[in-house]
Amino acid sequence: MIALWMLYALGFGAVLGGAMLALERVVRLRRFPTRGLWLVAFAASWMVPVTLALVPRAPAPLTRPAVESRDPGNAVTPADAPAPPPAAVAALGGPSLEALTGPLLVLWGAGTLLLLGWLGRRLAMQFAVRRRWARREVDGRPVLVAPEVGPAVVGVRRLEIVLPEWAVRGDAAALRLMLRHEEQHVRARDPNFLLLAAVAVVLMPWNALLWWQLRRLRLAIEVDCDARVLGLGENAHRYGSLLLDVASRYAGPDLLPGAAFSESASQLSRRIDAMSAPRPRRPILHAIGFG
Repeated sequence: MIALWMLYALGFGAVLGGAMLALERVVRLRRFPTRGLWLVAFAASWMVPVTLALVPRAPAPLTRPAVESRDPGNAVTPADAPAPPPAAVAALGGPSLEALTGPLLVLWGAGTLLLLGWLGRRLAMQFAVRRRWARREVDGRPVLVAPEVGPAVVGVRRLEIVLPEWAVRGDAAALRLMLRHEEQHVRARDPNFLLLAAVAVVLMPWNALLWWQLRRLRLAIEVDCDARVLGLGENAHRYGSLLLDVASRYAGPDLLPGAAFSESASQLSRRIDAMSAPRPRRPILHAIGFG
């Protein structure tokens, strides 16, 4: 039954997401990357239900109760008992969930087609506008310079850094920090992982837990990227100020779910909190509330 399978997928995603949320807190306190946790959680929440749906299952044996006979020596065995008609079973058991299969599949298909069109339009927009952006060399690195878009990483097979014109004309130290951040995304292929996750959500649009896990994955990717930038010796206060400044200036379209500075204020606040949080002496005890 498609309805029961959907409920199973939602429940499995909720349990796995909750476990990863608790584990993430411990891992982050130890200053370890958390992107891998949400990649595993997201992949499992999508693949496990799909695998269960595709694996053929043997039909359950049909058992029928013995029918009593007036003649004790002529009892009817379960194998000989006549099966009740389907109409009688439906009447006794109430409305069947099988009746929901058709409508659910129609809604599923319609949602997937709409989201595929939305995602395809964004990809087409990105490829179209990239041809109009200027190619320059900034601080010895080839970049794209756009009127409004950026800082971000665009592309699928070939990832490229795009910077807004105001950043190229602005402070050199801030520009260097932007480049370092985006270079970390390019090296880790973060936009590719986010694009694959977005496609997975489009193929299962009714799964609210996948949407939530995609949001957590995006946050984990940015937090890990921030940690790598600070690990290069950058000042946390100056870097956090840059994030706030760029977020306040960002006005361009989010062409893909990979623009680091186009996120919500709550996500940005969590990134800054992660950068400034002190490391406790007992991370595990602290994570469960005893530190």
